[in-house]
Amino acid sequence: ARETEQIIKAVADIEGPCYVRLGRLGVEDVYDDSYTWEYGKGQVLKKGSKIAIIATGLMVQESLKAIEQLEDIEPTLINISTIKPIDEELILETAKT
Repeated sequence: ARETEQIIKAVADIEGPCYVRLGRLGVEDVYDDSYTWEYGKGQVLKKGSKIAIIATGLMVQESLKAIEQLEDIEPTLINISTIKPIDEELILETAKT
């Protein structure tokens, strides 16, 4: 809900067409009150090693649940809420680690 609210407010200030895809299912908040959404930037929700999971929307919450069940693998989890432009810098930096 926090991310959606900030995205909708940001879209209202963008001149020109925008597309925001929202699901109908209720999901738990992933962020607390200190969260600030940035256009075109992904957020590392969990820093790990070996592999990375990049998710958006409902799949962020599902990925958090999946990570809890992984015993020996400590994945990095990235929320990519902006698909275009995608945060290439974050993805490339994560791939290097």
